[in-house]
Amino acid sequence: MNYSLYSLNAITQIAEAGRHCGLNLYDYQAGNGATLRKAIDYVTPAYLEEASFPGQTTAFWQHAMI
Repeated sequence: MNYSLYSLNAITQIAEAGRHCGLNLYDYQAGNGATLRKAIDYVTPAYLEEASFPGQTTAFWQHAMI
């Protein structure tokens, strides 16, 4: 889950920069049908703790040398 949120954060920042330039990267559709909006919708329930994350979860702090 953490990796997914980290990646989405970076991609969302790019999409926001594009939005300020008149580009809609949230609804850009890749050849396989993937969109940023679909990715955000996919992780939102788990982020809001309404459902368990459907993918593998790894907590960063469990692997960090702190």
